Amino acid sequence: MNKLNEKKAKIYLKIISNVLLGENFSKKGTFKELCDKLILNIDTIKSNQKVKTGNGDSDGGCIIKKGMVEEYDGYDVRIPEYKFFQQKSEKEWVIHAGIHEFCHACTNILNLVYSKNENGIIVGKELRKNTNGLIKTTDVKTGEFCSQHFYFKLFNETMMDIMTMIAIEHDITKTDKIKDVLTGDIINYNSYFGNFIPLTLLYISAFSNTTNPNYIDAINNENGMVFDEIITDKRQRLYANDFIYGSFCDPLSIEIEFDKYVKKGIFSEISKTMDLYYIKRLNNYDSNFVKYNIKNLVCFLDSKMKDYINREIFTEEYANNIIDNFSIQLNKVLQFYNVELTEKEIQSIKEKGIKISQNSIGTVGLK
Repeated sequence: MNKLNEKKAKIYLKIISNVLLGENFSKKGTFKELCDKLILNIDTIKSNQKVKTGNGDSDGGCIIKKGMVEEYDGYDVRIPEYKFFQQKSEKEWVIHAGIHEFCHACTNILNLVYSKNENGIIVGKELRKNTNGLIKTTDVKTGEFCSQHFYFKLFNETMMDIMTMIAIEHDITKTDKIKDVLTGDIINYNSYFGNFIPLTLLYISAFSNTTNPNYIDAINNENGMVFDEIITDKRQRLYANDFIYGSFCDPLSIEIEFDKYVKKGIFSEISKTMDLYYIKRLNNYDSNFVKYNIKNLVCFLDSKMKDYINREIFTEEYANNIIDNFSIQLNKVLQFYNVELTEKEIQSIKEKGIKISQNSIGTVGLK
C-alpha cells in the first residue's frame, strides 16, 4: 500500500472506530490488534483497474481482504445510479464512501469478537450464524446454504450509512448533530440507502432502553455508541440501544428479542423481504410493507414495555417516555412513506399509548 492511501485508511478507520467504540476503547485489546491487521491487508489498485464488488465492477479504490470485508473505498468510483456527483463534490462522496466501507470492516471485527451467539442458533432445519454483519443460513445437516443465503443486508447497509453520517457530523464537520441523524432530520439522500433509512431509525427507536440518549458523551467516553450503557430508574444496567449493539456485534440478538415479543420467525421474514428491495435495486419501500413493519413494531414495543414493567426493569413512567420518543419517530415514518391508515388501525395504535399527531393523519389520509 502506498503511504497516501495507508494514511487515508487509518484516518477512516480511526474515525469510525472512535464513534462506535469510544476513543479509549478502540485503542486497546483484540479490536485494535485486528484493526492493525486490517490496515496491513488492504490492497490498493490503479484508478483505471476494474474492481469486483457486490454491485458489479467499480473503478479504482481498494479492497479489504482476509475475510474481513470485500468492499471498495470509492476514491474514483463512478456509479451512474448515485445522484451524488450531480449535487455534491467528489471529495464529499469519497469521505462518505470511505467511512461507510470501513464501518463495514469494524462491524465484521465486532461480530468476531463480541457476538453473544457465537455458535449461532438452530431454527427448524436451519443453522443461523452472525457473519460479517449479516445472518448466514445453512442446512443443519448438509451445511449447504438455505434460501437467500444471508439476510439482514439492508438493515446492515442503512446502519453503516447512519453511523457514517454520525461520524461525519462528529469528526469532519464537527457540528455534533448526532441526534438529528438518529431522528431522521439529517439523511444523505444522495446515498442509495437514503430512502430506506427512516424505517431503520424506527427500529432503533423501538429498541431503545433510554429516555434521553446522550450519544456525544457516549462517543467521548470508553464505550462509544455500540457499548454505551445506561442505568434505568429501577437501577438496572442495560445497553442504551439494543438495535445499535446488535447491528454491529450480534444481529441474531435482534432477531431473538423481536421474535420473543412478536412471534417466532417474524424478524427473518421481514428482513428477507427488506433485502429483496436491495437485491432488485428498488429505490424505496412499498407503503404497505412499511405499514406491516409498523404493526409489528408497535406490537414489539407494547409487549416489551409491559414485560419490563412487570420485571421491574422500567417504571411505567420510564416506559411511557420511551413510547413517546417512538411516537415522534413513527409520525415521521408515516409522513415519509405516505402510509395510509384506517380509523381502526389508528385506534389500535393509540390504544398502545402511542401518539399519532393530527399532522401525520392529515398527511397520510384516512381510508
